[in-house]
Amino acid sequence: MDTYTAALTIDRPRDEVYDRLQRFETYPAFMDSADEVRRDGDRLHWRMSLGPVTREYEARITAEEPGERIAWRTDEDDVQEAGEFRLTDAGEGATDVRLEASYDLDSAALQFADAVDFLEKKVEDDLRHLKEYLEKD
Repeated sequence: MDTYTAALTIDRPRDEVYDRLQRFETYPAFMDSADEVRRDGDRLHWRMSLGPVTREYEARITAEEPGERIAWRTDEDDVQEAGEFRLTDAGEGATDVRLEASYDLDSAALQFADAVDFLEKKVEDDLRHLKEYLEKD
């Protein structure tokens, strides 16, 4: 899998950022490609639109370390994806957030032109939109 990383500082306390990130059903509010995310325990059902392709797939939460880290990974053969948010204190009530997303560029969900550039921009945009989403309140 190819991995893409982005990082920035969000002007919110780390526990508040983590609390919002563990609510996966809110991801469509800041992830352009997420149409719907449903959580059932450690299982996630994603409906995503990546370029011209819309896919639904299942994933599982692989790590939940309150205030520090949350990660997930798909279990399906035709969609290979993993994601992780890492949080650290940035001082004065702010949080450094690092998003690392991994994709199998040969998977059926990513069979469109210029996938590498698209995914690199997607990770950066998702993190920027998360910052906007969390700081607007």
